[in-house]
Amino acid sequence: MVGTKHGAYRRILSLCVVCLLFICPLKEARAALPTASTQVGDVVTDPETGQNATVTAVATDSNGNTLFVTTDTNRVIYATNQAGDVIPDPDGDWTVDSTSTNSSTGLVDTLYLSRTVTDNSTNPPTTRTENKTIQVASDFSVTPPPGAAGGGGDSGGSLSGPPAASADSNYIYDVLRGSNGGDGRDGFGGTVCVPLISTCATVEHAPEPGENGGDGPSVNRTVSSFHGSISTVSNAVAGIRVGRVGGNGGQGGDAYGNIPGARGGDAGNGGNVTLGADVAISTSGRGAHGIAVQSRAGRAG
Repeated sequence: MVGTKHGAYRRILSLCVVCLLFICPLKEARAALPTASTQVGDVVTDPETGQNATVTAVATDSNGNTLFVTTDTNRVIYATNQAGDVIPDPDGDWTVDSTSTNSSTGLVDTLYLSRTVTDNSTNPPTTRTENKTIQVASDFSVTPPPGAAGGGGDSGGSLSGPPAASADSNYIYDVLRGSNGGDGRDGFGGTVCVPLISTCATVEHAPEPGENGGDGPSVNRTVSSFHGSISTVSNAVAGIRVGRVGGNGGQGGDAYGNIPGARGGDAGNGGNVTLGADVAISTSGRGAHGIAVQSRAGRAG
């Protein structure tokens, strides 16, 4: 009986280990709120979402202390986020009197500020206390400059053939291509400013790669004698032309200064082409094949 019980305990323990390794999700370890020493590339935690994010830019005071950061999730987070911290303001510095925490993340998400302002226009001068409440984290956006947005892809379609004449009769032109990839957005910089702090941060947006071209669609086609005789007299007009072409890759986004450019998109592959024909074909123009079958890739971006 003792051995049986021990065996049962071992099975239960094994099941718990399986749960921990494969079933129970592991939570991402939180970093922390930004501080006065936070730098670009550091990982910080958003106090509202609890998600970790990478710092993309910092704004500093005259002593090099970080005042706020921007992240790769397009968020601004104050680094002056503890009671007693001072937020510089040309009209009078603010002091963080107290804070409150987010109920979900347990991190400071609200700052309660105050400052004393002296009014020298009165005799004698008077002082007053001002109060303000701000959120530690907020969204930001930087608008790309004109022409930097990229895009321009399409869903593919038919390719135009050479011009035909009225004497060209009953010929078949069936050439399709895959989708073209859109161009990547160009890299650009932008300025992000926040309330109270006169210093702004310059955010660097890296260019985006071009999208890949789509593969050409496959085709399996048979032209039987019921189609009727085919005759062409125009140059380059084949009796039967079937092709499947891959889409072109989009161009990679341009970049300037020390920002590297982005790669272009890959070309799409040509589609599989299978053609059977049992029909009379007559062509007389230059470069006018009786049957032309082609599968080729598109162009890389």
